[in-house]
Amino acid sequence: PFQEEMLKNQYAHAQQNENETRSYEDWKSNTGVPAFFRGHPFQQWPADFNQRAYTPQQVQMLDDMMNYLRGSK
Repeated sequence: PFQEEMLKNQYAHAQQNENETRSYEDWKSNTGVPAFFRGHPFQQWPADFNQRAYTPQQVQMLDDMMNYLRGSK
């Protein structure tokens, strides 16, 4: 639930500051969720945000994914 709230806040920001006109559901599926997916693995957002945005289990899964993609695991 806290991540859904973060997405809604990001959507509101995009509407107010980036001329976002798509519905929330369209924005969420095409922009919001993909950005959340990239956020930690590619350090798209500041570390303090990432620490609040993901559960420890999600961080572990994303780290495992990146290690796999790098051939580290």
